[in-house]
Amino acid sequence: MRELQTTETAEQPASIWQELDAWAQAFKPWQRFVLAHAVRLGKLTDQQTDQAYTLFLQDHGLAEAPDSPVAVPGAITGRPAADAGTPIWLRRIGNLRAINALPAAAELIFSPSLTVIYGGNGVGKSGFVRILSNVCFSRKQHPILPNVYDDSSEAEDPGAQITIMDGSQQESTFDLDGSVRSSELKRISVFDSAVAQTLLIESGPLGFKPTGFDVFLEMARVYGQIAVRLVNEIQRRTPDNIFIKSFVGADTEVSKFVATLDARTDINILRALATFGEGEEARLVEVQRLKRELETKSVSEAIKQLEEAKRWVETLKQRLATAMDLLSDDKRQLYRAQLADFAAKAKMLVESGSGSFKHPSLKGVGSPQWERFLGAARDLAALEDTTYPRDMDHCLLCHRPLDEASVALIRRFWEFLVGDARREVEQASATLDGTVKALKTMQLGFFAEDTTTYGHIMRLNPELAKEISALVGQMDNDRKAIVEVLEAYEGAIPQSALVDVSDGLNKLGVQIDADIITFKEEKIEDALKTLEAERLMLRHKQVLNRLLPDVEAFVGDLSWAAAAAGTPKSSLNPRPLTDKEKELFNTVIAGKYKEQLARECELLNCNLPVEFQTRGQQGETVRSLSVRGGHRPDKVLSEGEQRAVALADFLTEVGLNPSNAGIVLDDPVTSQDHYRKERIARRLVAEAKNRQVVVFTHDLVFLTMLSGAATDDNVEMLTHWIERDGEGRPGQISLDDCPATTPQYRDTKKAARTLAEAKTEAGSKRVKLIQRGMGELRRTVEEIIPHFLLKQVVTRWNDRIIVTGLKKVNWDEALVTDIISTYEDLSAYIEGHTHSEEKAGAPPEPTDLEGMMERVTDLIKRAKRDKTN
Repeated sequence: MRELQTTETAEQPASIWQELDAWAQAFKPWQRFVLAHAVRLGKLTDQQTDQAYTLFLQDHGLAEAPDSPVAVPGAITGRPAADAGTPIWLRRIGNLRAINALPAAAELIFSPSLTVIYGGNGVGKSGFVRILSNVCFSRKQHPILPNVYDDSSEAEDPGAQITIMDGSQQESTFDLDGSVRSSELKRISVFDSAVAQTLLIESGPLGFKPTGFDVFLEMARVYGQIAVRLVNEIQRRTPDNIFIKSFVGADTEVSKFVATLDARTDINILRALATFGEGEEARLVEVQRLKRELETKSVSEAIKQLEEAKRWVETLKQRLATAMDLLSDDKRQLYRAQLADFAAKAKMLVESGSGSFKHPSLKGVGSPQWERFLGAARDLAALEDTTYPRDMDHCLLCHRPLDEASVALIRRFWEFLVGDARREVEQASATLDGTVKALKTMQLGFFAEDTTTYGHIMRLNPELAKEISALVGQMDNDRKAIVEVLEAYEGAIPQSALVDVSDGLNKLGVQIDADIITFKEEKIEDALKTLEAERLMLRHKQVLNRLLPDVEAFVGDLSWAAAAAGTPKSSLNPRPLTDKEKELFNTVIAGKYKEQLARECELLNCNLPVEFQTRGQQGETVRSLSVRGGHRPDKVLSEGEQRAVALADFLTEVGLNPSNAGIVLDDPVTSQDHYRKERIARRLVAEAKNRQVVVFTHDLVFLTMLSGAATDDNVEMLTHWIERDGEGRPGQISLDDCPATTPQYRDTKKAARTLAEAKTEAGSKRVKLIQRGMGELRRTVEEIIPHFLLKQVVTRWNDRIIVTGLKKVNWDEALVTDIISTYEDLSAYIEGHTHSEEKAGAPPEPTDLEGMMERVTDLIKRAKRDKTN
């Protein structure tokens, strides 16, 4: 049945996975997240939908990134976008940890072509399949659980090592621990019962959906879930404006503004209206006092108090202005100039003195101490005589008579002390002294807490009173700092940091004038209305100030809802999904996919009537890859037919994906009849010529069919046997072994491999290997009888009898005698029989096995001959 093998086309179209990867290039992170998980899992969990919603809000500026960011897969489909270059295949799975009840030492090795793992139910095959469904590409990733019967394994995370090999024989090992995702492993696809279900839509009139296209329906579903969350959030953030109920009394500017709150509300205006500090509090108290004055008819007393407050405010302004003038920037600059002038003249005086009186043995000449010494000497000389010094006068210090040169030097000292430079220094010093005196005598106690002025300002505007007190304190500090510098004749005059309170005082004066006019010129009724309106305004500001955080949150919610109802909400429209699905359907499905699927269905004997038409509905393109008439597959097809169609679709996907390197199938013939099992076996063997094929099965008949097809197509087949041990523990693996793999024994290749191994060993190990080889030859002899001698008229694992094969049977008594003789001789070597020492002779040698191989090869050659007449 060679015709079952697929042929490669010269030019492969882009696969659905490549198209999805290209489509996602322009996606936002939330869309990439949804598509990636729809591809990998088929259906997003509620938690993943929540994560997608978090990303959606973040991408649209509706939320900040969480402390633990949601991870967005870097690759959408997990499949390389370009054609695969180097072939790869699974090599080994081992080093297991907390994988179901599999022992840690359990391992599987794989052939680059066909590997079959046989075992009954519950022996551990599913543990390995679960590993592969998580590291390879699978439409359903099965959770891996530890041994639920072993409490010690519950705390362990599942783990395993997966080794792959490429065409250059280079191995790469990956850990199943969640930290590494291999794009190479994603080139291997997994098919099992759960995957088969995802390939058939379970509802809707046109039920069949090709692989890769169900992501659109899932994306539409998730979009809908996100839309529901968004609408609910919008509704939650647009409650009724209940704040207006908090403003009692007539309307004010504040209450009118609050009544019009919406998404466009200016927060700065809102905060300005909500300003209510000590100044506003004091004004509210003052307004209430003024109202009481009017209500008690004490108008004149109220006016008197207001006028007194006004006078004190004006006095305060004048005193502050006077003090500020002495500490203004201009005056500070003047003080710096005075200090600089004095320093320059003093320096000139010092330089002129030191220049005239320098002496090599004296280093203090010209210093301030030196000048003071000269001044003291002149004062002492005046006590002696106003004409001092004259010739023969005595020195004031050493009492020796003065010579002519000494008299001349002392007279020069006196001239230095009364010269022009000295007078200029004294004048500059006097100027500084005047400045210091003016600063020291500056009055700053006019706003002490016990003054009337302070009491009025504190009553009318506490915040302004605190500002003035702080200003006066700073003025006093600046004054002291300036005086200290000027008195020391050195240092820096501090820069002015004084605040200007004149605007606040002016506003307070205007307010007082307005109150006076209200009392003097308005009727009491009108004045009361004016004051009540101001009181109500202040009270509303006070209420708004208290409600401000909640009001701001309310406005923020309205703004959020308005923003969310725009572009974010419209981005959840599923129409673009339907349009893209139609586009890709026409690109990928309508042509090559249809042809390939039809071919696969024919190869698997599930050639169904197929119609092609598309129509869009929400997030889905319904197409006619379905049973004719629009019926649901599960209403028309048997379970076996449905699974066969799913397998055909899976193989179609694999065939159209040039990057695919291998397939893993778990019980692919479930619910299949004997004939279709054989078709599937031959189809998978044919596929093994193009890429690696790994089959897990519990079906012994199917195993035999695979083995027979592999022999017929000359495909290398590696088999393993998984069983439970004597105590019922699963995962006991016998590598390169399997029951009923009779096609492996239709030649002497298996015995030849054993012979090669025996030649490398010695002693009992070599004997055992030779005995094993003899046993393998014995199986070959058994296989010669039904397959070659009797021409497969009756075969194992098959109820079919090929009657027409009888005419080919070439019965040869001599051949039969040799078969029996060879069989008995082989039996003498294997451990299954007991022989006397004399009969056994010396232990078997490799040459014995070689001789028996020659005999069996001759039997095969003779048994293959057909009857000629």
